[in-house]
Amino acid sequence: MERKLLLTLYIMVSLTLPGVHLQNADSEGTAEAEGEAEVEPKAEAEGEAESQPEGGLKVYEGCYSTKGCFGMPADCVSTGSCTLLVTYKTNGGKLDFAISASNMPSGSFAALAFSDDGKMGNDLVLACVDGSSMLTTWNLPQKSNIPGVEGISLESLGTEIEDGFKTCTFTLNEQITAAPPDQSPVQFDLINSRQFLLLAAGSMSASGELLTYHSQNKLASAGSVALKSVEPVGSATTVLIRVHGVLMIIAWMASASCGMMLARYFKETWKGSQNCFDKDRWFVLHVSLMVVTLVCTLVGGTIIFSDRGFDPFRAAFLKEYQHPVVGAICIIFMIIQPIMAFFRPHPNEPSRPIFNWAHWFVGNAAYGFGLIAILMAGELPAASFLPSDSWSLLILIFIGVHVLNHLVLIVQRAWAKNATAVEAGCDGCEDVFNGKNDTKRNDLKGSDCRVGAVIIYVFFYWVYSVVMIALIISATEGKEGFFDCESSSAEAEAEAEAE
Repeated sequence: MERKLLLTLYIMVSLTLPGVHLQNADSEGTAEAEGEAEVEPKAEAEGEAESQPEGGLKVYEGCYSTKGCFGMPADCVSTGSCTLLVTYKTNGGKLDFAISASNMPSGSFAALAFSDDGKMGNDLVLACVDGSSMLTTWNLPQKSNIPGVEGISLESLGTEIEDGFKTCTFTLNEQITAAPPDQSPVQFDLINSRQFLLLAAGSMSASGELLTYHSQNKLASAGSVALKSVEPVGSATTVLIRVHGVLMIIAWMASASCGMMLARYFKETWKGSQNCFDKDRWFVLHVSLMVVTLVCTLVGGTIIFSDRGFDPFRAAFLKEYQHPVVGAICIIFMIIQPIMAFFRPHPNEPSRPIFNWAHWFVGNAAYGFGLIAILMAGELPAASFLPSDSWSLLILIFIGVHVLNHLVLIVQRAWAKNATAVEAGCDGCEDVFNGKNDTKRNDLKGSDCRVGAVIIYVFFYWVYSVVMIALIISATEGKEGFFDCESSSAEAEAEAEAE
């Protein structure tokens, strides 16, 4: 929270820096869980250990041949790199389950939930706690669990520890009816119907009786699963979420940043250099960049809405994550801005100063909300593939360079105005400052310096944005940072030991 407030402060400072030139401006983003079923660990088998599959561990034995398997992170079963693995197989009219978690610390849980829509809410949750006991709860949309679910009988309970995995095993009847307190009973036909599988791992509460919310370590199956089948289970895709993120990075960190800078500091540069439509060069570049911002924002917003709908706007979700509201406000301001610019009054009309101030405010508000929304995205459950700490650091670097660049251009512009006034003896200064003297020789002093600065600025921010886009595309679940070398080393060591 402190980091979020700090970055937000940086953003607001960058939007309120002094030296803004507004004349003739044509532009400017759980409930308690009870009823633990204590079980005794299975006695370790004596004598010769069972043989393991070549290049794999015992927990993966029989996957896709004699039992169904679904693990986290995505596609980990085929590579033998799961941190959480659920297996299931039919046993007459019953189903045998195993929930396994690697390196499970004390006071943590690994859980499986049955869902009818692939999203959390109104789901039966079966949690392996500390690898030593099972906990049955009912999942609410408000990210809390109702304890005391009746009608669920876990049979053949057992636990074991092997190859660094703590495993809880249990058996369920084919037909079960979950009766959570104060909720309507829900029937499950585990063998003949299909279920979405939800995986999650997290920490228990201080009392050891509650499942805390898991903001990062979770995964949903891509579709409903037939538990009587042993076919591979695909994980829910994050493609649309990543595309949304990529488009917003292009819109606000790359395009809008450069377009607004041109409108703020380059009205007195490139005088007499008019491009198509008989418009100043800075104006043509500014409008082009802001059109890119508008298109990317609208397309990105449409994509994420088609994927998530109104679900992120639930009160319970917004209480913890404000990204959807902040992003929606950004889009609203972004839509208002070009409409207002289209109907702008002529520069000589009395209402022009009012438009200049309104255009400046709406543009900067859209930009500010856009950056804040990008910052908040790192903490979203749907973007759990983004390491939140590394993401915040990247945004901090971006804002720091952004503020520094504006400070440099503000100082340069103040010096240029003073130098121009001294050289001209103030005769005709206002004509230069207000853009009424449109010849190259009447550029505000230091135009070459400003052009050099914009080249560096544009290069840095577009390259920086491309790097961030590459990180979004390549990011994987379970990493503490984008460059998590320690995790890679640990995985390599585990594979070496397994061999």
